[in-house]
Amino acid sequence: MVKYAPGNAGDILKHSWLIETVTWLLKECESPFLYADSFCGCCKYQGVQPAIRARLEISLRDSDLYRYQEDHLKKFCYLGSASLVQKVCRTHGVKCRIAVFDEEEAKIRSFPDDGDFVKLSLTDGYRILETPEHYHLILIDPYYDPVPMPEKLLPHLISGKRDSSKLVFIIHRAGDPSLYNTFVAKLKDVLRREEQRALMGRIPSHPYFEFDAKFHTEMLLVPAHSLQDKARRDLFPRLRGITLEQNRIIASETYMSEF
Repeated sequence: MVKYAPGNAGDILKHSWLIETVTWLLKECESPFLYADSFCGCCKYQGVQPAIRARLEISLRDSDLYRYQEDHLKKFCYLGSASLVQKVCRTHGVKCRIAVFDEEEAKIRSFPDDGDFVKLSLTDGYRILETPEHYHLILIDPYYDPVPMPEKLLPHLISGKRDSSKLVFIIHRAGDPSLYNTFVAKLKDVLRREEQRALMGRIPSHPYFEFDAKFHTEMLLVPAHSLQDKARRDLFPRLRGITLEQNRIIASETYMSEF
């Protein structure tokens, strides 16, 4: 099992990409904004670690991620992905419909009954790509699985729901890149065959913090086919800039520490 700390290095990349992607899609898609999160976790997490809060308050203070999380961080809380999407939509005055699923019923119960959230009926989170419903964006953020991508997800990820943008969080052991390299090779082959494009970003493992140290984290964006040219021109450069800046921030932490 991966020890999870809300707001860790993987979260800052994932949620920064999520905010930027949703903000961009809101300009391209009709209202309401349709979003699905089939590994949704909690609506809001309690007990953010002081080091994570300090990272966000100091190094990421000028970021959109901090702006959306600021009020919650003051209470040592952190919004989960689905709640973050709801807040982005409300900030931009766009109605949203957010479909959520998690294997733990207690996490689903943490979401308010305010009309924006709809509970999915699935056997597991990967099945979201097989459902008939249309979504503007699907987040696939599975709990740690040694080989989730090549064996379970890749075919459906590329060919399923071609009209939906898909944002995928990939996690693998920092000391064993073979599974990740295998996935990238298969991904390139399938993308080429299906004439689709993807953007990947990565945050390295951290030498000090336990909640960052054991696993690399990567992001994969596969935009809807009809939006690919616009995404490559407008969205991808912003996501690259975010990724480079956050890698710079994490790297700077390797030269100083306070315990």
